[in-house]
Amino acid sequence: MSGESTVDSNSADKIADDVRLKFRPGRNAIYGFAISLLLAILGFWIPIAAWLILPILCGLGLFAYLEYSALKTGFDSTNVQLKLPVSIGRDQEFAVAVTLSTDVNTQTFFEMRVGIPDQVSEANQSSPNLGEDRQPNCWIQGRILAAQENTLRLDRSFKIADRGRYEFGPVWLRRSGRFKIVDVQRDCDVRASIDVLPETFWTAQQLNVDDASEQQLLDRIARTRNQGTGTEFESLSEFRNGDDPQRIDWRASARSQHLIVRRYQVERHRDLMVIVDCGRLMASDTQHGSKLDCAVDAALMLSRVAIRAGDRCGMATYDNQVLSFVPPLSGAGALPALVREVYDLKTAYRESDFGAMFETLQVRHRKRSLVVVLSDIAHDETTTRFRSSLMALAKRHVVLFAAIRTPLLSKLPHEDVTNLTSASRQIVAFRLQQERERAVNSLRSSAVSVLDVEPSDLTVPLINRFIDLRVQNRL
Repeated sequence: MSGESTVDSNSADKIADDVRLKFRPGRNAIYGFAISLLLAILGFWIPIAAWLILPILCGLGLFAYLEYSALKTGFDSTNVQLKLPVSIGRDQEFAVAVTLSTDVNTQTFFEMRVGIPDQVSEANQSSPNLGEDRQPNCWIQGRILAAQENTLRLDRSFKIADRGRYEFGPVWLRRSGRFKIVDVQRDCDVRASIDVLPETFWTAQQLNVDDASEQQLLDRIARTRNQGTGTEFESLSEFRNGDDPQRIDWRASARSQHLIVRRYQVERHRDLMVIVDCGRLMASDTQHGSKLDCAVDAALMLSRVAIRAGDRCGMATYDNQVLSFVPPLSGAGALPALVREVYDLKTAYRESDFGAMFETLQVRHRKRSLVVVLSDIAHDETTTRFRSSLMALAKRHVVLFAAIRTPLLSKLPHEDVTNLTSASRQIVAFRLQQERERAVNSLRSSAVSVLDVEPSDLTVPLINRFIDLRVQNRL
């Protein structure tokens, strides 16, 4: 969590407040109209009863005007504040506070209603149940404000299981008159947003390590830098016995009239490009959200490890088109920039097409890098186009394709057959699983490194494969 945001209503905008004030009859006004209607009916048999209707209605009208004037004056001096954290981890508990300050010096009843996003649930519940009257998408709570009490604060704890940005508000206030003849409602355009980040699964459920073990992981990466043959150009020097003849620079040799060779060093800063698929196959549910949620968690954890080791890291997303592209970044601001880019990713259930992303990489990122693609494949037809793009990409970069399995396909073939429907489901799941295995094997036979894992087990194998590529000096 990083700080809190506080938004309050502008009580100085009296004209806008007048427009948002709504009048409705109170409990005693309804009783008065009901008695008047009853007297009107009795007037057919008892004429004197009809003469009581006019005094009752005049009295109700007089008290209604007095109460409305008093309530309106009280609302003019009322200020509402909505406070909640700026950001929070997914499925973590956070508090939302509404503070009401007023100059009203008499005891009165306030009822508050706050607009709540659909994805929000109370901290002690697994599904939304926010209003005391079970109103949808609202937090409803009422309280009596004492005569000497000028501030009213209402708190409630919530949690959100999905990544993204969510907006709370507006706030509606209802105040009852002293004689319960008039109720006035005010619409306060007070809104505040909260960013739900995927930081919860970075350590608690995916990697499950403390700071010491993470430091050992980074030390292992650092030790791989000086191993193997360098690939980054350092300088030109004269040819000596034992130098590789393939590294002779013939143009420089022709100018100097003696043999010159190129000297290389192990790269100090390497580029990592993480590509996340947001197509329909990534919308399948897992035990930790959707496959896209697991892909985002793994992508940010891999970026975190690479950036802290001194590398540059970029990120791109696509479905049937390129959704975003962030070139490789380094330094303290790199990881927050990547988090802002992907924390609210949602799938639009479109068929994925890697062609547009391949063209973007060819134009915007030509330096040799490790390109990690987090996606899945379904059948041979899409795999043929996908494999040709990855193989063309592998001519310039080191390509690692992480194939994220669908847990339901792995589970269905092992369930008991109870009826014709369950048997049909198992047949379809078995066929889809076979097609997927053939597609994965066809990718393994190419120059692409393939990692085939369950969504919940993606992060650790992905980082280990990243380290192995460094040990082999493939970058």
